[in-house]
Amino acid sequence: MKGEGLSQRGVAERIGLHPTDLSKLMNGTVGEFSQERLQRALNQLGCEVEITVRRADKDRSATTHVDSSGLMEPVG
Repeated sequence: MKGEGLSQRGVAERIGLHPTDLSKLMNGTVGEFSQERLQRALNQLGCEVEITVRRADKDRSATTHVDSSGLMEPVG
């Protein structure tokens, strides 16, 4: 966003998301997104999507985790 001088609202409009949904995406809160919608939004943001599957630890229940820290890295 900073590299192109766009606001969060401008980026959301560019990729067809509501600004609130973009905020959720940037904060890693993706429970309301379908897998297809999440992948499409991330691809439109110029992100590569990688899915890793592994067994949950014995002492933890299975979860889905999205690391969105790459959204904040500069391009280049």
